[in-house]
Amino acid sequence: MKIYLWYNSCGDNMKTIIISDIHGHSENLKKVIDFMKIENIDNMIILGDIFNNYYELNVSSKEISQLIWDIYDKVVITRGNCDTNFDQTLVPVGLVNHYETVINGKRCYFHHGHLSIPYSSSIKLFCSGHTHITKLNKIDDVIYLNPGSLGRPRDFKVGTFAVMTPTVITIFDVNFKVIDEMIL
Repeated sequence: MKIYLWYNSCGDNMKTIIISDIHGHSENLKKVIDFMKIENIDNMIILGDIFNNYYELNVSSKEISQLIWDIYDKVVITRGNCDTNFDQTLVPVGLVNHYETVINGKRCYFHHGHLSIPYSSSIKLFCSGHTHITKLNKIDDVIYLNPGSLGRPRDFKVGTFAVMTPTVITIFDVNFKVIDEMIL
């Protein structure tokens, strides 16, 4: 299994898709990956809860696994509360509890949201999933982002995801309607 992190390649003028809580919804993941390719987005961060059923390899799991394998060199995945060691065997990158990096000059911290994990006070973008509810707000100097759920949203009828560019963070639904936006 290849573990690939693009930490050193992060820099300025990066476009990043941030998704969470796929929960086996392969059709929505395919839409987002197609969008990623069309819009020339550099990488994807998945904030956990990838598959639907514990220890079960079903059609959806195989499709999701293949979609992630197809972009393995552009993806980082944090472990969600529903992600198992078996799930780890289906994806090409290691599942990490949290991921900290610099994107477009901002120190960013990514995790699923179910664990209490300390983070540095130098963080400017704090991203978590887990609640299945979108959130984009700024408190003091820190931006808090929850892209919602790609597979089982609680606040919208269809899945949601976020895109971060050097100038803006946008939350979209899977029909590419803008849900929320913040100028950076």
